Amino acid sequence: IVSKLYFVPWPIYSDYVYPEGVEKVNFKSLDGTLLNGWYLHGKSPLASKRPVILYVHGNAGNMAAQWFQFEFLMNWGYDVFTFDYRGFGLSEGRPSRVGLWEDTQAAFQEMTALQPGRRYAVVGFSMGAPYSLLLAAHETRISASAFLTCFTSFQEIGIYTLQNWGVPHWLAPVLGRLLVPSGLDPKDFENSKPLPPALFVQGTGDGNVPYAMGEKMANDYTGPKTFLPMPNYPHGDYFKGPMGEIFHQALDRLFAGKVGAP
Repeated sequence: IVSKLYFVPWPIYSDYVYPEGVEKVNFKSLDGTLLNGWYLHGKSPLASKRPVILYVHGNAGNMAAQWFQFEFLMNWGYDVFTFDYRGFGLSEGRPSRVGLWEDTQAAFQEMTALQPGRRYAVVGFSMGAPYSLLLAAHETRISASAFLTCFTSFQEIGIYTLQNWGVPHWLAPVLGRLLVPSGLDPKDFENSKPLPPALFVQGTGDGNVPYAMGEKMANDYTGPKTFLPMPNYPHGDYFKGPMGEIFHQALDRLFAGKVGAP
């Protein structure tokens, strides 16, 4: 039950046609689990002058299923390194909370080895946002971070998910506290020092992570920050739609070292 609250891994099928510009990279997690990553070259002559982005993707699916998010960043002129967690895509192993944290750290190490001497940034979406925040709190080489719909703790989002599944509102908190232990919760690292400049993004129509939870994460972050509400946006799709260009501009300002209100 606890695993299904958080991890929805899909394989990458053998007949999958890899998009143009995908450079496949195999590397090992901290515990030796073999992981699969992609390196994408930004479509701009300025890409090498900009931070290279570690993109930590969301829960359901794999890199192939969430390709459009990386493609936007690549088309906007950013080099991107992304990866599948253990048990996702072509990566080996089985997902766990600690395992995904080890995978994220290893992915950052692999990216810095591929692109030494660069400026580095991290972007995390949904399940990837907490691990991105942990990485930003632990890794001083990260110059900027973006958290796209970040929940407060595994227990709190677990309770919210149980309620979405139809568990009575009085019972969901009891089950959540019994089933979901604390640990590696993003809210516990928001006052780490120093924290890099950050962009928090949250859709008001998000049914997976409630708007109030994402807003609280932004408010409690002690580093320089911008909070970008996305009216009527569901879970994700921030790259598209009527506010897609506003989101694009906010990212550009973040990575250029200009954190402020959009």
